[in-house]
Amino acid sequence: MDFKTTETHESKTCEGVTFTVRTLNVVQRAARDLEIAEHNARAQELLAKYIQAGDDKDPVLLARSDVEFGMIHNAHIVPAVVRAGLVEIAGLVADGHAVTTADQLLAAPIPQELMAEIFEHCRGREGFNQEKEKNSPSPGISAGQEDGETENSTANSASTKDTTIPEIVIATSPPT
Repeated sequence: MDFKTTETHESKTCEGVTFTVRTLNVVQRAARDLEIAEHNARAQELLAKYIQAGDDKDPVLLARSDVEFGMIHNAHIVPAVVRAGLVEIAGLVADGHAVTTADQLLAAPIPQELMAEIFEHCRGREGFNQEKEKNSPSPGISAGQEDGETENSTANSASTKDTTIPEIVIATSPPT
């Protein structure tokens, strides 16, 4: 078996930019996850508060949870995922200097869309991403049987619920 450990992508948001991301092995993923474990736990607490605030129609709690989640995500989770997953970047210049490494990328004033694109590719190479998740049922406790089933084996997909959670929360929530 020939396992490909890196993958190069042409940016869809910044013409002429390419970036290479690596597939993390179990040890690399564990080290990265340990680095951000506390931040992921706090992000999950905020996500729960955000959902509760939406259910209660509490705009102040909703706004606070959203802002704090964004700060944790951008200050801690994105940098750890990008540092672990990005091998190199090419074709990007910021303030007259070539940006080629993860640390340079994280320090450079670059478009938010490019950072989000690189983050998603780094996250996608290390486990489930949204494309893979939609084709993989989540095991869980089901409240009832679905049509044609004889046993309760999986819960309904959470993605079918109408919710006010912004896409960034869903797209950046850590995989479980």
